[in-house]
Amino acid sequence: MHYLKRFSSLFLFSCLLASTAFTNNVDSLLNELSGLKNNAKRLDILEELCDILPTDSTELAIQLCDEGIEISKIEKDFRRKAHFHFTKGFFFEILTKWEETEIQYDSVLSIGLNQQSFNVIAKGYYALGNMQIKRGNIDKAKSYLDSAITYLTEDEEIQEVKAFVYHRMGDIQHIKGDYIKAIELYKLIVDSFKLESEKIRALVYRGLAKSNNRLSNYNQAIQYQLKAIEICRDIGLGRLEASILNDVGTTYLNLKEWDKAIEYFETSIELCKKGNILSLMASVYHNLGSANIRKENFSLAMDYLNKSLELNNQIGTDRELIPIAINMAYVAELRGEVAFAKNQYLKALKMAQEKGHKGFELGALVYLSTFNLGIEDYSESLKYSKLSLELATQIKDKDNMSNSYLNLSESYAGLKEHDKAYEYLVLAKSYNDSLREEKKRIEIARLENNFNMENKQKEFDLQQKELSFVKRQKELTDYKNNMLIGSLILLFFLSILLIINYRKRNQLKVKQLALENDLLANKRELIEERLKKEEFSKKDYKNKLEELTKRMILKNEEYGKMEKDLERMKDEKYLQLTKETKSAAEAVLQISQSKEDWDTFMEYFQENYHGYIEKLKTAYKSLTPYDLRLCALLRINLTTKEIAAILNITPASLRTSKYRLRKKLNLEEENNLIDFLLEF
Repeated sequence: MHYLKRFSSLFLFSCLLASTAFTNNVDSLLNELSGLKNNAKRLDILEELCDILPTDSTELAIQLCDEGIEISKIEKDFRRKAHFHFTKGFFFEILTKWEETEIQYDSVLSIGLNQQSFNVIAKGYYALGNMQIKRGNIDKAKSYLDSAITYLTEDEEIQEVKAFVYHRMGDIQHIKGDYIKAIELYKLIVDSFKLESEKIRALVYRGLAKSNNRLSNYNQAIQYQLKAIEICRDIGLGRLEASILNDVGTTYLNLKEWDKAIEYFETSIELCKKGNILSLMASVYHNLGSANIRKENFSLAMDYLNKSLELNNQIGTDRELIPIAINMAYVAELRGEVAFAKNQYLKALKMAQEKGHKGFELGALVYLSTFNLGIEDYSESLKYSKLSLELATQIKDKDNMSNSYLNLSESYAGLKEHDKAYEYLVLAKSYNDSLREEKKRIEIARLENNFNMENKQKEFDLQQKELSFVKRQKELTDYKNNMLIGSLILLFFLSILLIINYRKRNQLKVKQLALENDLLANKRELIEERLKKEEFSKKDYKNKLEELTKRMILKNEEYGKMEKDLERMKDEKYLQLTKETKSAAEAVLQISQSKEDWDTFMEYFQENYHGYIEKLKTAYKSLTPYDLRLCALLRINLTTKEIAAILNITPASLRTSKYRLRKKLNLEEENNLIDFLLEF
């Protein structure tokens, strides 16, 4: 059963751009799309549909992407056009139509280069690199990803693409077997990148789990996988969650905890059924078959393998067919079904050779060699052992080179060629010794890496605590400063309110004194008239008139004092105005002093700024009289405090009035309102 360890990594599949949509949502969007003629709205719905369609809806998804590409051309929306090409390429990937996939990703790259969009260029190179990883062309993939890195900037818009690129660079190191380097790249993304997308964080945790799995840090791997699952549940990434649940099951297979592995596989199956994720479901059924093989539940294992085979045939993909055939052959071999077992091994070998998959081809050759040894067909075993040794040497697979040497030794021994059997046995022992030394070195490196990572984590935790303390101290200082500033601002506004209130009281008193003076004058006239009518004596008339005159004089003195107080306050306000706006300020003061209405002010303003109000009215017909007054006050460059006082409103209300005026004048955020009015 040693082959299961060699091929366990085949059960980990990428779900970088997977969807979580369910059928009812898709149907609703399709109904909304039907009959819709507005191109902009059609693009919105097409983009959403292409992002949420399940991976088994490849034909529909490709049709929708084609429509999106055509409408994007009409609307000259190059970003969406690139997005639809990118999504179309993804669905061709699912069908393993690599030439069509490459055409779509090349289109993304061409759009980016034509438009000089670094974001789109990086995305195009990333997609091509990602595809080459899936095809096993690691060097070519690295070349594309290196190109993507040259177009990455610090712009927030491109940070997500940057994280995906470095994530795949980590995957390349993982595939090359440099798991420590892969972990460093994954941790760089988590610790140093500003990750707006929780999805990439989940993918990076998944990558950390894969590399720790390879270093036999199974418990650490499970911790990362559970973190990734928690993120998926929080943001509703059903497919990715199902895929990582499948990963957890595979980790428990490595720990030889078969029941726990089966538990996670079955949970993954439930999510796959809920989301109709057929391609992943096929993989998980395959893994359930492998787990039951290890538990020696061969009948149940064969049932799961058959389910996986049926699903692969249903969705038209053959990526699972080779390992399924190998597992079926192995089960048949254990059950004594020799003819079926041999047929499945040969079928797996043929498919691997047709697909050019060297790893699977080597596995099938090793199993055919071992199988023929089991049925004592030493000539066939010798043939397949030689082929497996040649291929293992070619692709530098030391484990299978050792297995091939052992099979060659047993084959020659079965053929009674003992000298050659001994020769290959010595070679096998030599390779086993070197492999043990290499594994020791890897284990030492793993332990050193774990130690270093633990120290780094402790340092990081300490730094986080220090940063947290500094942050709390800063927040406390900011709070105190804000309270102080707030108190000063409140005091300032209270002072303004008191001044305004005092002015209003003075104005009211002035009016009252004027009214009383008028009443006294009327009384004097009435007294004079009455005296005349009643023919008072001159002495009595003179005494009463002198008394009334004294009262008027006293009232006039009080009135004059109030007038001076009011005049002084207005003079102080007048002194604060700039030289440039002196004449306009005099107009405001004259109107304020004479208590004339706004019409008088507007007439005076028109004399200083001829035609200004008419131009505003013509250019912006929605302006109200209040808006025009505000424009005039802003044009003469009064301060917010002064305008608020003149309009008898609070500064906060004035800011609201300014905001509404900006909207009516159609000003952008970067345009200054006062500059606009001064230049108008």
